[in-house]
Amino acid sequence: MELVEIYNATNELDAEMLKSLLEEEGIPAVVRSETNRGYGGLTGILGCQICGSVKVLVRVEDAEKARKIVSEVSFEPDIPQENLCEEE
Repeated sequence: MELVEIYNATNELDAEMLKSLLEEEGIPAVVRSETNRGYGGLTGILGCQICGSVKVLVRVEDAEKARKIVSEVSFEPDIPQENLCEEE
C-alpha cells in the first residue's frame, strides 16, 4: 500500500485532529512524526517547526478527496482581530 503526504502539520495535535476528521469521512490516515522529543515534549506542543515535522499520509487513491477536506479545514484559532491589539 503506497502512502502519500497530504498535510505537514506544525504540531501533533493538528495532525491527529486531521487524521480523525479524515477517518470520519472514511479515509484511513497515518500520522508520521519526525519531531524532536526534547524538552519534555514541549516542542510538539509549541509547534516548533525547526525541530521536525508531523506529516499526515493517506493511500494514493484517497489523496484527492483528502486534499479537498484539508482545503476546507482551518487549524488557526478563531480569535477576533479586534481583540489582538487593543489600544487603551
